[in-house]
Amino acid sequence: MRKKPVVENTQSGEEDPDITFAALFDEWLNGKKRKGKTLEIYRDTFHYYIKPTFENAAISSINSRAVQKWVSGLVNEDYDSDTIRLAYAVFRGAIRYALDHKMLLKNPLAAVEVPKKEKRKANVLEPEEAVKVLDACRAEPGGIFCAFLLWAGTRPNEAAGLQWKDVDWERGSVRICRNVVRLRGAWEFDTTKTDAGIRSFTLPASFMAWLKEHRQAQLEQRMRLGRDWADYDLVFPNEVGDPLQPNVYRALWKRVLTRAGMTGDRAKMRPYDARHTVATLLLLQRTPTKVVAARLGHASTGITEDVYSHVLDAMQEQATDDLERAILGGAKEGKKS
Repeated sequence: MRKKPVVENTQSGEEDPDITFAALFDEWLNGKKRKGKTLEIYRDTFHYYIKPTFENAAISSINSRAVQKWVSGLVNEDYDSDTIRLAYAVFRGAIRYALDHKMLLKNPLAAVEVPKKEKRKANVLEPEEAVKVLDACRAEPGGIFCAFLLWAGTRPNEAAGLQWKDVDWERGSVRICRNVVRLRGAWEFDTTKTDAGIRSFTLPASFMAWLKEHRQAQLEQRMRLGRDWADYDLVFPNEVGDPLQPNVYRALWKRVLTRAGMTGDRAKMRPYDARHTVATLLLLQRTPTKVVAARLGHASTGITEDVYSHVLDAMQEQATDDLERAILGGAKEGKKS
C-alpha cells in the first residue's frame, strides 16, 4: 500500500488529514538535531513496535481507543515495561509535534494508560564479593576494563571511550567527557548525555599503578602492529586499537564473574551493574548524595535519590540508630557531669 503524501496544511486551525503517521514520524524525527545513537533508537523503535500498527494510518484517524489497543497488545505480547514505555514515548513525541503545528486539533492520547515502570531488583556486589571480582580482573586478560568499571562507576560506553589524554597522572585522576557507539558500521565518539556527565575524579593509587603497566603493554602491542594499529588513543581498546564493542565487554565481564566464583543472581550481573555497585557501596558508606551524583554524572541529586531509593530506605534504620545514640548517649553524658 502506498503511503499518502504529506500535504501542506493551508487552512489555519484545521487538521491535516492526509498525512500518514509514518510521514509524520519522519518529519518529527528530522525536525531537530539529535544524537546519532538517539536517531538509531527512535528508528528501531518505530520499525519494530509502531510501524506494524500505524505506518499507513492517517493521523486524523488515530484515536485514544486505537492507541490503547496498541499499548495493550504490546503488554499481551509480554514486552517489558521499559520497552513499552519507550515505544509510547516515541509515538507521543510525534503526536505532540502534530498538535504543536496544528496538524491535529484533538489529542488522541489523553485517555491512554501505559504500564508503570517496573523497578528492577538491585543486583549489586557486597564488599567481599567486589574484592573477589577485582582479584579476578587482575587474572583475566583485559580485565582492567572491568576493574575500571568497579572503581569509577562510569557507564560502560563511557569507559570504552576513555582516551589517554583524559588521564591525569599527577593527580591520579581521569576525566569522563565522551562515549563511543557503533553506528552504521562506523565508530562515533560523542559527548556525554548531559553537561553534568563531564566529570573528573581520582582513582586508587594501586589502580593507577596498574594502569601504567597497562599503558606500557599497550605501547608494546602498538609497536608490534605498526600501521595495523587503529590510533584512537583509547585506554581500553581491543587487540588492534579499535573500541571495545558491547558484546566483547559483556563477554569479558562474564568471564571475570565466572573466575571470581560468582553464582546465582551475581553470575547474571551486567557490566552496567558495576555502576550500581559503586553507587550503592558509596551511599552505604554515607558518602553525601551530592558527591555520589557527581561521580555518576547525574544531572541532579534527585536522579540519584530516585534510582537508589531502595538504598536510602535501607539507611533509614541506620539513621534511627544513629539518632538514638546521639540523644540517649548525650543524655547519659549530661547526667555524669
